[in-house]
Amino acid sequence: MILAFHTLLGEKPDVVLSGINPGGNVGENVYYSGTVGAAMEAAVNGVPAIALSVVYRGLPFDFAPAAQFAKDLLPIALQDGLPPGVMLNVNIPQDWNGSVRFTRQSSKITRNLLQPGADPRGRSYFWLSEQKVVEGIEPDTDQAAIREGAVSITPLQIDHTHGKSLNHLSHWAAVLEKLSLHRRS
Repeated sequence: MILAFHTLLGEKPDVVLSGINPGGNVGENVYYSGTVGAAMEAAVNGVPAIALSVVYRGLPFDFAPAAQFAKDLLPIALQDGLPPGVMLNVNIPQDWNGSVRFTRQSSKITRNLLQPGADPRGRSYFWLSEQKVVEGIEPDTDQAAIREGAVSITPLQIDHTHGKSLNHLSHWAAVLEKLSLHRRS
């Protein structure tokens, strides 16, 4: 996406639709997702952006409901606009029941499983997979919406600053400056 914005495109696009990704991008997966990353890069460049994913692990994959949802969502998003620095992370369950929810990002919903192995040349590797956590899912989150067959739309922002911590921890600056000045003298 960086290459597109700075080299390939002659001008900024009106909107960026990233995806449709085969596999969900809910919870902590937004931090590892190329689909979400491309939409976030568009938001960084001041372009409205939507990341689209179909939540399903298996074959056959049917992209038609997600494509239709994108066609319905796009004119609304373009007409109403998105706040600066905000993109939409949209997850459509393969077994979508027609309902739509605006959600917040869920807490960690998987346990990482690392399985050691060796390739044909004897080199060690680790295969990363996930085990879903099924208890403690908050009802207003992306994961809860998907579990109930609803589309999840989560507005994500570029600025990850945690305002409460910024204010709460700011007194550390004086202590750290004092320590730094003491070491310099």
